Amino acid sequence: MKNQKHTATEWIAEDRLIDCSLTISAVSGVRICEVKSFNHKDFNDPTETEADANAALITAAPDLLHSAFFALCALEDIKEQSDMQKLALISIKESIKKATTIKKAAQ
Repeated sequence: MKNQKHTATEWIAEDRLIDCSLTISAVSGVRICEVKSFNHKDFNDPTETEADANAALITAAPDLLHSAFFALCALEDIKEQSDMQKLALISIKESIKKATTIKKAAQ
């Protein structure tokens, strides 16, 4: 991928801390983020299943972005695209934009 701005090595979820949070780090040692999920009714009740699912998605993000770029290139090479291929192309472009652009919450 050209113009890659994210940490380029594999991302992993490290051991769970006492408060059920997980540290997401690159295998190079760069710390990416902390993942902590809570029961929506009680912020003192961490939900490990949700934290694990979020951590799995975050650690897969670099691979998913890389795959999206490959799929984009493959679809763009098709001269006469079906309607489904055109929709897939739009979806992939939107996903890549979302993955490479910071969207801040409205204040």
